[in-house]
Amino acid sequence: MTSWFLTRSSDPSTAAHRPQDAKREAGQELVEFALILPLLLLLSFGIIEVGRLMLSYNTVANAAREGARHGIVDNAGIDAAARRLIIGVACDPPAEVTPQINATTVSVTVICHFKTVVGNLIPALADVTLSSTATMQKE
Repeated sequence: MTSWFLTRSSDPSTAAHRPQDAKREAGQELVEFALILPLLLLLSFGIIEVGRLMLSYNTVANAAREGARHGIVDNAGIDAAARRLIIGVACDPPAEVTPQINATTVSVTVICHFKTVVGNLIPALADVTLSSTATMQKE
């Protein structure tokens, strides 16, 4: 009796426990990894892209809020106050800032066409429009 037979199984008919089949199993692991790798990469890049998208939306919302906040005090620099916060977002073309000033409220809308990295692989996700509106009452 050989040592591999005593440690592996008491049934010599199972092919997985024979030494000559160990080489075949190593190749099988590489094939399985090659099949799963694209899915793992797609999942990883998807998670990163959703994180970038959430960060960009937060930045757009903060820019709209800051523009409205500036507008309740001074109507002159609403556009500049909103654009100051949106510098780091990948908008193409640059973000649109639209202030609406009434007698009692100031409303600022910021629209950004966000360019994704995975847009080259999935054309439906190439351009995502992020929009936020903030309204504040004048003092």
